[in-house]
Amino acid sequence: GFEVRDVHISHYGRICPIETPEGTNIGLISSLSIFSKVDDYGFLVTPYRYVKNGKLTDEVHWMRADEEAEVHVAPADTPVENGKFTEDRVMAR
Repeated sequence: GFEVRDVHISHYGRICPIETPEGTNIGLISSLSIFSKVDDYGFLVTPYRYVKNGKLTDEVHWMRADEEAEVHVAPADTPVENGKFTEDRVMAR
């Protein structure tokens, strides 16, 4: 049967779910996402822009998966216009 492969929350923005194989080869080859990089300690980090008072800032922070637990993260495709969210409420994890 066909099963949809779920992406673990710690892999968002770090591991490419399209290029990383399934089945017997799972875990043998992992492709990094476009914007991810490896920090000085060998952890995968990905960039996030901070939002203050509902407005996107130019402040970018590179975070590890464990650091995301301390912040609210909105999807990258959240509609923005003139640096502000177009909706009053934004879905976040």
